[in-house]
Amino acid sequence: MQLHWCLLLGKTGGIINGILAALSIISVLTGLIVWWPLTGKFKQALTFKRRAGAVRFNFDLHKTVGFYSTLVLLPVLFSGIYMVLPDRVNVLVKLLSPVDRPNAYSTIPLKIHSSSPQAGQPAISVSEVEAIVQKRSPAGKLWMLNAPKDRQDVYTVMKNDVTEISRFTGYRDFAVDQYSGDILKVYDRGTGSIGDVFLDWQWPLHSGHAFGWTGRILVFLSGLACPVLYVTGVIRWLQKRGLIICERSAPYLRLSNYTRHRIDQEPMKQLIDNLPGSAGIIAPQSNTQIKARRQLWLQVHLYLGLFVGAVLVVISLSGSLIVFAAQLDAWLNADMMHVDAPNSAAQFRPVEEIIASAKTAIPPMASLRTEFHFPSSRAMYSKLPTTSRPHWITTKSS
Repeated sequence: MQLHWCLLLGKTGGIINGILAALSIISVLTGLIVWWPLTGKFKQALTFKRRAGAVRFNFDLHKTVGFYSTLVLLPVLFSGIYMVLPDRVNVLVKLLSPVDRPNAYSTIPLKIHSSSPQAGQPAISVSEVEAIVQKRSPAGKLWMLNAPKDRQDVYTVMKNDVTEISRFTGYRDFAVDQYSGDILKVYDRGTGSIGDVFLDWQWPLHSGHAFGWTGRILVFLSGLACPVLYVTGVIRWLQKRGLIICERSAPYLRLSNYTRHRIDQEPMKQLIDNLPGSAGIIAPQSNTQIKARRQLWLQVHLYLGLFVGAVLVVISLSGSLIVFAAQLDAWLNADMMHVDAPNSAAQFRPVEEIIASAKTAIPPMASLRTEFHFPSSRAMYSKLPTTSRPHWITTKSS
């Protein structure tokens, strides 16, 4: 996660990650401009040529994978910027719409606080918070709980798969007073201002959760597309510089003002077809400026790709793994992710007892605010006895 999130460089790495994502968006858009077939031959631009040589296959692979992955890469890259640079994105969004959510990871406004406790009044337990939320809204699955970070803060409980809200952004968040147990705020994602709704979509889009398994598979494949685009792009660049010898040299090509001779080498023919104004002919003067702009976009696309590509490969591949992190964790750490119940009547231990056990095992956790993640699938805990309450697992403290 840290490799994908910040390149193992902390906050500085997060900023670098966001800048690289912004540059990658420019590279993707300029690639789309360069790809656009001015001759109108979209079928040729969207498919592979049969029985093509290695040079043409590499060219077709780059442009085809680039086009089909663009629809997924653009929202994934932008949402990635929001994940690591939320304040910068909020500045832009607030120019168009008011935004109430304080940051990328919480929908509960900062102005919401717990009531002042009476003398000696303790905070309610985590188990009580869980029961309060489940009674108020039994729909959906418990996903995460954040304990208060100080005496004024609230419990934040998040549920997902609340289909009565939406199949795509079915997240419901609760703010619970840590002393009275009152639910101070319920926020259904996708129901706030236009700015809030736009930001609510960023995490589901980035993770692929917005569209269920289909979305997760698309995000996974987009992560695999990045190394393909980088490698084929570098090969293409080396070919054009003459550092990789093609199977055969291109025959001599002579162009008159309005006539173009056919050539056998398909990659070269494709490049000519993509030149501005080349609808079977190349105009002498009228498209000079268009060709110059096209060449400029090509250079921007090329050098941005070379600059950010290598690092983006690392980020994208690690992101593809994170898409299925829960499944991989259950597979690689099966013994840790399952508990054998002593008998069919066995019950879960109280949540507070589990917390105390974890903090005793890892002393540094004792002074940290605890964050809980609920299991994403009951199948991951198939050895546990059936109960109305999912099993808690502590994944990190912050």
